[in-house]
Amino acid sequence: MNLNELDMEMLERYIDHDLSDDEKSSLEQRIATEPNLHQELNRLQFTRDAIQNFGLRKKVESIHDEMMREMKDASGKTIQINITRRISWYRIAASILLLAGLFGLYKYLTPSPDKLFKDIDTPFTIGVTRGSNDTEALVQSYRQKDYSTVLQIFSTILKPQARDIFFAAQSHYANKNFNQAITLFKQVIELQKQHHQLDVIEDAEYFIAMSYIQLNQLGQARPFLEKIHTDPNHRYHDKVSSLTLLRLKLAH
Repeated sequence: MNLNELDMEMLERYIDHDLSDDEKSSLEQRIATEPNLHQELNRLQFTRDAIQNFGLRKKVESIHDEMMREMKDASGKTIQINITRRISWYRIAASILLLAGLFGLYKYLTPSPDKLFKDIDTPFTIGVTRGSNDTEALVQSYRQKDYSTVLQIFSTILKPQARDIFFAAQSHYANKNFNQAITLFKQVIELQKQHHQLDVIEDAEYFIAMSYIQLNQLGQARPFLEKIHTDPNHRYHDKVSSLTLLRLKLAH
């Protein structure tokens, strides 16, 4: 079902934050219940984000100005157009993206969760560890990729420390038991915050996000990846670019 001109204008004004509160509320209710409206909003947002990320806005605006000039007759009077909406640079941009053969770009920016995972995946590297005998045995088993033994040792520890829980979470992660991994990684974060420790909290944040991606729960992964991206000192900052977040948004 094609949208009418008024709906298109409302979507464009919505993206530009140019609606009144009542108009915004009414449109958001429709977006939530009308798939074609939601799909068109995603298309327009993609166009805007692609422009911002690939430096096309000036080119689009120059074409827009040229089109406006061509709408004037020889006497300099503007030709009347039988539509009330403004000519949207979003739609001009969409045409440029199409005509330039950048559909492949759209496909790149809208990956499957599996492709997104592979593009930003990085293995966990064990540093120097110090702890109880149980912790040392657990870490040694993890180094040997004996994840069953890691989980067996973990189950016998009466008062596990954050690192014990972390290696158990990593073992679940390696075994693709992502829900269990997420639960334990979150425990690691909470425990480290309570004790003002940071040694594995950033690893836990990253692997929670990666677990959610594997579960195709991209909305759950997004806040963790945004936190990593906005912190230049985060251990995994270089794995999460603004383009990564754009791809995540479009895939969700």
